[in-house]
Amino acid sequence: MSSVSPRSRPNGEGRGSDLLDGRGGSNTANTAKAPRYCAFFYPWPPIQLSYLHGSTVYYRLYTKDGAIRSINPIYANDEFIGRTLSRLITPPHTALSIKNHLCNIEGFHAGNSSTLIESFLSTVAMEASARVRFKGDSGPGLSQDDPLIFVVEPRGDEKRSLPLGQSALPDSVRHEPRYLYYRIYNKGGAIATRMSFDADDEFLGRVNTLSVTPPHTVASLGSRIASAEGVVKSKIQLFEDTDGDALMDDNDQLSLLAQTYPGCAEDDPIAVVCEDEPPSQAGGDVIDDAWWS
Repeated sequence: MSSVSPRSRPNGEGRGSDLLDGRGGSNTANTAKAPRYCAFFYPWPPIQLSYLHGSTVYYRLYTKDGAIRSINPIYANDEFIGRTLSRLITPPHTALSIKNHLCNIEGFHAGNSSTLIESFLSTVAMEASARVRFKGDSGPGLSQDDPLIFVVEPRGDEKRSLPLGQSALPDSVRHEPRYLYYRIYNKGGAIATRMSFDADDEFLGRVNTLSVTPPHTVASLGSRIASAEGVVKSKIQLFEDTDGDALMDDNDQLSLLAQTYPGCAEDDPIAVVCEDEPPSQAGGDVIDDAWWS
């Protein structure tokens, strides 16, 4: 048995010495010790993961009457926003190829009439041939706070359902809702609204501005209220206040994302005048008004 202790063995032959000096058990006595740390060299400019794996593209789904649920929701408490990956969209990435992809994953027919809008702030729909670039830190639909807007016209024979085996969804951070307040009338005077929220005033209604289909115009707001009140087949007129001095034009743009807009205050609602009194039964099954109230 050797009388030399592991600590005094020459040439670093002691057990574990190769872990301490980095030489890997070399028998060369004069070999200099290797550095304890390695230098890592990164490519410049930095490679963005979105370039390699595809960007996440967020979108909200609407019909002309308002927001509808996505069958690809990402939150349990906001089922109206969905997402996909840019690498799943057929190139070249145009408004048309994106619409075809969203129709496919949302259970609509490829021939469904639809429009794609770049953001809530856009006032016009994108041309079918318009190129959409998803590379980089900013772009259409790359933020869930500024998603693409997909407006589709259902045929009525779609069989939309959530994917099988979908895992439990997390809750999103709910933002303070922004409402537009209104009173609804027919020829006989004020009528009770379906969107009442005040037990002491059944004639005052409200809709969440996020449920109004972009681009935000007087016409799209009228369609949203008509759907909520069950008067989609009735002619309606909107006035800026209950005095009725200023009739709103259907083509006028509404800044529903601004700090103030017509009907933004509970004590200063707009007036909605319709030809017929809303029927007593519930309205269409496209919009879930209870969620938006």
